[in-house]
Amino acid sequence: MSDQKEFSNDGACSGDTIQVLKGQHVDLKNKLKEISDEIKKSRSDFGDIPDKLRKFNIELANHAEFENCAFYQPLLKKMEGQGFDIDDIKEFIAEMTKLLNVVKDFTQRYDKAEMIQNDTASFSSDLSAAMAELETRIVAEEDGVFIYW
Repeated sequence: MSDQKEFSNDGACSGDTIQVLKGQHVDLKNKLKEISDEIKKSRSDFGDIPDKLRKFNIELANHAEFENCAFYQPLLKKMEGQGFDIDDIKEFIAEMTKLLNVVKDFTQRYDKAEMIQNDTASFSSDLSAAMAELETRIVAEEDGVFIYW
């Protein structure tokens, strides 16, 4: 954002909200890492991984909804009320949504254990890519827009 104004939060989003979001980020990353660690084990049954991916997808959707309602919407409203051009933030949100959709698509693609078992190499590669997308989103938020709070 190139505005020279200084953004004033005035308590619209508490530090507690940011800490909750950061905690959720850690949990989400850890869940994918657990799946990654599990896939690296030498085993023939991947039956629990699709269930873990479904649960992860639900948690990711809940996190995104909370983040939008508790952080992004108040941020946009407050910044707009203070005369900031919020187009950059809206564009950022759209880019973050694209990254989120990449991760969601991955979790939905592997909905059966047989798909994972029959092509473990592709699953592992796709999992690594999803983890990288999630990390990109998290770093961009925590080092980017979270600083406005």
